[in-house]
Amino acid sequence: MTKIISIFALISSGFLSTFAYAYAGCNPASTCYVDQAIASIPTLPAGGTTGQVLTKVNNNNYDTKWATPSGAKYTVGQSAFGGKIFYVDSTGQHGLVAAITDEPGGANYTWGNSTTSGTAQYQCTNKAAVNGYANWFLPDQAQMTLLYTNRYAIGGSPNGGFSNTTLSNASLYWTSTESDNPGTAWFMYFGNAFQGNNPENNSYSVRCIRAF
Repeated sequence: MTKIISIFALISSGFLSTFAYAYAGCNPASTCYVDQAIASIPTLPAGGTTGQVLTKVNNNNYDTKWATPSGAKYTVGQSAFGGKIFYVDSTGQHGLVAAITDEPGGANYTWGNSTTSGTAQYQCTNKAAVNGYANWFLPDQAQMTLLYTNRYAIGGSPNGGFSNTTLSNASLYWTSTESDNPGTAWFMYFGNAFQGNNPENNSYSVRCIRAF
């Protein structure tokens, strides 16, 4: 008798009614209720790159994130870490990633420094994160050589996505390396990998990279 009275009391108090209409007053038999119930289901984090797995952040429910398994190997041409990998060290776990496009505006960047807007170094240092990956920088001479060597792994044809128009400043790309001549820095011509040094106030193209 006590249990029957208790159940009757719950119904009379509106407890079951409140439970049934948990989603903004929607009737459980309505599409409104179903839509809100589906919307409340936690979703898996978007993104991730080839070789990554979902792992727990802590012991809470639905606290997963994409992570790289210990010992994972990467390859040149793989999309990861915000761009395309163009160099991998002997461990297969570390290397360099290139942005998949030049910085906007073509050959509009003087060499400059990392604190002056409109310069090559500033553009890379302050490049917005791509898929959550920041810390971009302007490649030095050696890194630019690697970039040229593996350019087709980055963008395919023609010329890996790098400009190579003859006698065009758009085909000249700044490196972060200054030369011994005051006021000059090294660049690379992406038509044939020629490197030279020119005045830092010349305007050339920029391709940013990052390490992983």
